[in-house]
Amino acid sequence: MASIKELLLNLDIVPNDISIFEQAFTHKSYHHVRPNKPHYEMLEFLGDSLLNLQTSLYIFQNIDAKNEGNATILRSQIISSVSFAKISDKLQLSKYLKVAKGSEEILNNTKIKADILESLTAAIYLDQDKKTFENFVKKILHSLVKKHSKKVSKDPKSEFQEIIQSFSKTSIKYNTKKVDNVFESELIWDNKIYGYGKGNSIKEAELEAAKKSLRKLKKEFNIKK
Repeated sequence: MASIKELLLNLDIVPNDISIFEQAFTHKSYHHVRPNKPHYEMLEFLGDSLLNLQTSLYIFQNIDAKNEGNATILRSQIISSVSFAKISDKLQLSKYLKVAKGSEEILNNTKIKADILESLTAAIYLDQDKKTFENFVKKILHSLVKKHSKKVSKDPKSEFQEIIQSFSKTSIKYNTKKVDNVFESELIWDNKIYGYGKGNSIKEAELEAAKKSLRKLKKEFNIKK
């Protein structure tokens, strides 16, 4: 397994307390085998809140989102398991994660990849000074905000509904449920499953279902973007 010190060196971080970074990369399955090794879930909890706040601040300070609605859409696109997992892959965080023998398949799980980015963020916040923390977060957010701010226009759920209502009175509904700690959502229109999405929250899953449904609708009815 790769050394966490190697990762921190690549991130230009000199740890004050290496144990908090070790915790950030310890999965619950490993903790069950080695109870003396705390797992990352509370750090993930903190990191999730930190990234939510920092993303809101970054959008507020750097992006002309026109209105609160667009800013909210942009934030929801950035703060997602899929987006965070891509950053996690870019930093190769999975190779530093300690898991129990036989549980290696979780290293490819999108949510787990996102979780360890969040736990690492919390560890940096707790261990480093404000400038180091903010520099790390800016590196994460800059590429994500740049990518998604070009796309943000209208909430996919609202846009899908507006198009449907322009020619049909058939109602739209979302069937959303939690399966293995992941939310799965089906967009139902005309008594058929029109789109399907997964996410770390109900909102995220429904947004993903709406995005896919909107793409399908535009293609099916030849609606120009």
